[in-house]
Amino acid sequence: MLHQTILILIAFTSLALGLLHAVDSSTAVSEPIYATAKGEGFTKAIIRGYFEACASGGLVDPNFATSYKNARAAGITNIDAYWFPCTGASNKCKPYATQLQEIGAAFKASSMDITTLWVDIENDPKTCHNVSVKFFIFYWPYWPPSYALLMPVSGTTV
Repeated sequence: MLHQTILILIAFTSLALGLLHAVDSSTAVSEPIYATAKGEGFTKAIIRGYFEACASGGLVDPNFATSYKNARAAGITNIDAYWFPCTGASNKCKPYATQLQEIGAAFKASSMDITTLWVDIENDPKTCHNVSVKFFIFYWPYWPPSYALLMPVSGTTV
């Protein structure tokens, strides 16, 4: 029994050591801020690449390319992005395919090396009347998004 307990503790300890710290941003982040984060042990950046922009049907985040370049300049090379699409029922949202094409074009235009594209769909009844569904998308560095794997997340309430 003691040996089993020790093996379990070793397994969980190695899992805990495999955790990483990430900076998640939805606004412009400067190179010095990323450098400070890296100095404090943060090894990953997750940058909002696309936002709901209800009146426009969704837009590439105007801070996306700059924040990406600042993260790279600070030495953070493990970079993900997230897509916060326009989903509101009462808005004239662009089709999801169009929104993905736009963020894909931003990746290409700035020669971005994005590991994973996360999808952030929130319940936002005051602003865009968004739906309450959460899922994520694995992104491979091969565009178009037909190479993506969509995975639902259990417990979808926000």
